[in-house]
Amino acid sequence: MGRVPGAPGRQPLGHPLPPAQGIPGQPRSTAPAPGGQAHGQGPLLGSGQGAQVRRTHGGGVQRAHPAHEPRPEPPGAGTEGGGIQPQRDIRPVGTGGPQGPERHHVRRTGAVLPQASPSTGTDQARDQERLDVAIGIVADPVFQQHDTGPYHCECSERLAAVDQALNAWPGRGQALFMPLRPAREEELARVHHPSHLARIAATKGRMAQLDPDTAASPRSFEVALLAAGSLLDLCDAALEQQVQGGFALVRPPGHHATPSRAMGFCLFNNVAAAAAHLLAARGLKRVLVVDWDVHHGNGTEDIFFADDRVLYFSTHQWPLYPGTGPVQAVGRGQGEGYTVNVPLSPGQGDEAVIQAFSRLLLPVAQEYKPQFILVSAGFDAHADDPLGSMRITDQGFAALAQMLVELAADACPGRLVLSLEGGYDLAALARSVVAVLEALEGQRQDALIAQAAQAELSPSVAKARQMAQNYWPLG
Repeated sequence: MGRVPGAPGRQPLGHPLPPAQGIPGQPRSTAPAPGGQAHGQGPLLGSGQGAQVRRTHGGGVQRAHPAHEPRPEPPGAGTEGGGIQPQRDIRPVGTGGPQGPERHHVRRTGAVLPQASPSTGTDQARDQERLDVAIGIVADPVFQQHDTGPYHCECSERLAAVDQALNAWPGRGQALFMPLRPAREEELARVHHPSHLARIAATKGRMAQLDPDTAASPRSFEVALLAAGSLLDLCDAALEQQVQGGFALVRPPGHHATPSRAMGFCLFNNVAAAAAHLLAARGLKRVLVVDWDVHHGNGTEDIFFADDRVLYFSTHQWPLYPGTGPVQAVGRGQGEGYTVNVPLSPGQGDEAVIQAFSRLLLPVAQEYKPQFILVSAGFDAHADDPLGSMRITDQGFAALAQMLVELAADACPGRLVLSLEGGYDLAALARSVVAVLEALEGQRQDALIAQAAQAELSPSVAKARQMAQNYWPLG
């Protein structure tokens, strides 16, 4: 079994194994079996075609009929439940990033999220106001205290590599490194059932194997609370214009965690909790969640599958763990049309994923008019990553970030926040994180984006566009 580069002794577990590899005595999580998913999940959605509907003014859709079988409903915002009481005594235990407590101080940056095109007149005045706003970052050695064991690829060395890259990043001194705080029970109860919160809380102080891929250590519960809560605070800071967008470099990751289950290395769904917070606590009506991890974010999709207040857009390798995310999975009920899946064939790279953004995400988002953009930023679709078979480069991820920067500049200035998900080649992960931060600063990948625009449209993207045209005007 191949080792993760740069992490001696770390080897990929069942989620999701590289092709032709496996763990003796354990099932492999790759393509779903007919009618089912890996690890005993429910049946795959996508057996039928989406209903023909038309747009209504204000971004809604008129639906002819529900297109899919019901999924479990996410818990409500007012859910009460025990089992997570230990968190009430938790205090942030981090030191404020790789350089220590002084990183909590505001440092201003002149390189900020740019406009989609050169600005003039009043736009220039607005741009000048942004010069005094920093990019927000959540990064702290405490996130390395989530210990997944000696043979797990979602390891503490991932963030050690990222921290080392941050220390060498020229923009480090101009960023605002956010203080940490744990998520509160009511914040997680918006997206997780009480039984799930109790199950994770019960791991405090001990080792626990939550599923064949997902482990908890004595500090994992506390660290997971800090990951979720600090992301929520970063979103609040962006909403209040204290930062000009930001990146939460946290672990454990989150996008596989469902309302009732930890899976795929994920304990709590950080991005889903952030989206629910923006809706319930901050009064937003439209949140865009973009997921470019190589694996489909089944947990995030499940939580918002019937909710038209969240537009979920995912590019991911297909087939691959967790076996969800076909183009036919478009949402249910009020949420029909608000899930957009772009399954990409193994071997596709920068051109295909840039086309997915430019030819599908951007026109849909321009119609949707998001008030906030969240990104599940996984880097395991990188060409060097051992868990996927995609061919995205550092510059490809930077191009995706650039397009989101430009979208945010038009739709919701400053309200673009990323949260780390996967990425298991340490060098590729570190380089890609810095490339994305440089895109947030304003560095551009115009040539790569233009090259993708001139290339023949990927059949995978064309198929996803055909499905999305049932719900959105794509031109």
